[in-house]
Amino acid sequence: MLKFFSVYSVKNNNTHDGISTLMEKTPEALLVERANDLKKKGYMGWISVQINLSQLKSIKGTINNSSIVNVIQQTMKDPNTEVYFCADNDVFVLCKNPKKESVDKFFQEIKFLFADDPLVHEDGGFKLARLYDFSVSFEDWFMVCNQKLVQYRQRRQELDNKERELSTTKGELINLEFDPQIWTKAIELRRSRPAKSGVENISILLIEDHAFSRQLMKETIAQDYVTYAAKDGKEGVELYMEYAPDIVFLDIELPDVNGFSWLEAITRQDPQAFIVMTTANNSEAGVRQALQKGAKGYIVKPFTRQKVAQYIELYLKHVRGK
Repeated sequence: MLKFFSVYSVKNNNTHDGISTLMEKTPEALLVERANDLKKKGYMGWISVQINLSQLKSIKGTINNSSIVNVIQQTMKDPNTEVYFCADNDVFVLCKNPKKESVDKFFQEIKFLFADDPLVHEDGGFKLARLYDFSVSFEDWFMVCNQKLVQYRQRRQELDNKERELSTTKGELINLEFDPQIWTKAIELRRSRPAKSGVENISILLIEDHAFSRQLMKETIAQDYVTYAAKDGKEGVELYMEYAPDIVFLDIELPDVNGFSWLEAITRQDPQAFIVMTTANNSEAGVRQALQKGAKGYIVKPFTRQKVAQYIELYLKHVRGK
């Protein structure tokens, strides 16, 4: 079975009012650990392919991580193949002694998948993916892996600093206006749903300003739950009042209001709102702040079906008493 690494849970001991919060390890760190392990134990026969999704100039709305996984499963038959999905969207495929026809087929499928992007055929060559044969280019790959981790940590620190600034900035935030009658109706609507209602009746509101991320998040859960999506805080408020969703997945960084302020504004109107923060930054300070302000949890991207399922279970347990 192929091994896939996005962000996975290594610790789950942070709680707030009975709600657990995932602290997670990143694929960048796992990739560097694997590189060090190979350097120590031997890397002959191994190859890696780096798919540079972070460099794409355009992308089809139907393409997501599942599309990449399907290509890998169809072409790389080795059950020990490892796949690392990085925070910047780059993907690293790692396998040992693959057949040449498998690698060639993989590149053909990737070219077809991203055929609309100029990067695929830039300067008459294929720039979207790079093959590292460790017999001749292990050190180059090793350096790239370490650079990925350094870049992730730098970005994480920038986001952490920005979150602190956003949490203390009040004057530049938009004013969220609330009609008490509309809010009362919205709250009554949600609480009128039968307690026995199961997973299939749960409604979810996604608030994410990045169009591609919003589409991927929606595709991840739309088949299983009633799903609404908003591009900013204002639209999020409008959809919340109109549909009274059971669960909100709220991005911390929005173009018109920071997520912490949105969280506070909503929970003042609806103290029982079930809001889970989402962010690319795995920050303990951010986790604490979100929980202190009324969030029921905190997800570090990428946004996966498994993480959603965990919070669905928590919602049924803590809100509907299941």
